Amino acid sequence: QAQICILMEENRSLTNGVSNLRDEICILEEENSVVFAEAMNLSCLTLIFEQFGAERAMDVRLCSTDLDSLYLREEKLKAQMDLLGKQLLDLQESHKKSQAQICILMEENRSLTNGVSNLRDEICILEEENSVVFAEAMNLSCLTLIFEQFGAERAMDVRLCSTDLDSLYLREEKLKAQMDLLGKQLLDLQESHKKS
Repeated sequence: QAQICILMEENRSLTNGVSNLRDEICILEEENSVVFAEAMNLSCLTLIFEQFGAERAMDVRLCSTDLDSLYLREEKLKAQMDLLGKQLLDLQESHKKSQAQICILMEENRSLTNGVSNLRDEICILEEENSVVFAEAMNLSCLTLIFEQFGAERAMDVRLCSTDLDSLYLREEKLKAQMDLLGKQLLDLQESHKKS
């Protein structure tokens, strides 16, 4: 966002610079027309009043020099305006690329957020299953103490249930680790988004 603000500020500055150069060129063109008209008048006066001699001829040469100087200044200003126009186009292109990158980052952000939400839902389901299995394990444990006469078969049921419980605990730990990883990736993406 900060980079975009800088680009937009530079864009506005360049646009103002181009506008000022155009105004200055218009003023120079008006001055050019005035000087040119004066030069034409002096040329006509020189033909009519040759008796004024070399002094008036010098005035004409000085006026012509001023006219050449104005033409040169106008060409330099036009070159500067072309350069500023190119820089403005480059900034606009950079702005478009930044906007496209921001859209991609926002889409990735949404995808990661949805992934974290899905993992949380799955963990809630597993915790509910875990509670049910744990309750069943407790019931089986109590029944084992009460009905030891049922022997090894009932003990095997308890061990199987305990294995399922351990498996669920392990699955829950893996899902929590995945959620932590996705959370870290989401924070990294948001930090990268802020920097851009």
